[in-house]
Amino acid sequence: MKLKAIAAIFKRNKRLNILVMPNGTQWITNGVALYSMSGMPELTPAMVLKIFDIPEDKQGEWTCEVKPMPESMCEICTNGFYTTESLLEPKKTTIEYGGVTYSLLRNSDDMIAIDEKYLKPLYDDMEYMQFYKQKFPNKCDFAIVCQNALELEAVIMPIMLGEDMAKELLEIGMYYNSSKYKALWENMSKTSSPSIPVDPETGEVIGEDSEYTQETF
Repeated sequence: MKLKAIAAIFKRNKRLNILVMPNGTQWITNGVALYSMSGMPELTPAMVLKIFDIPEDKQGEWTCEVKPMPESMCEICTNGFYTTESLLEPKKTTIEYGGVTYSLLRNSDDMIAIDEKYLKPLYDDMEYMQFYKQKFPNKCDFAIVCQNALELEAVIMPIMLGEDMAKELLEIGMYYNSSKYKALWENMSKTSSPSIPVDPETGEVIGEDSEYTQETF
């Protein structure tokens, strides 16, 4: 996990808490994403701000406290608490809307969105990362647990996408699945140069040796 990537996220609102579990395990959070500090020495606010490269004259602008981990989060952050039923599959599609990029996670029942920036500290391990939807004990709320093998790396709160975005996505999906769109590309493939054949489904140039990914002039 990249501490510098965490720092870049937390610098946006200059707020973090160090949460300590009963077994001494430490986590840091900005209230939306929670990252494991497993293997680190006992952290203090001053130490974390130093790790984040915050100048001493700017540290007073930060809100930084050490607190015990809330009981509900202690259960969420316990390894082995997850089931295959709660496993989520990352979708290849991401959504950029209003300057924010959202990653999508899917299982048989749900499609869940999280802010892509909270995954950046995990990028180095994404090949091995598994994601789980985990409910808080005795609550309807849930969080997304990010686990690398048997090691818990992060817990991220999901985001509810608005109705305006949903309407736009529906409109986009309907168009790209329409006969009108398919006919457009079928007509283009018929008029394309024989040396540059175009796939009517994707709009990509056909041929393994081609460097082109779309029709060219």
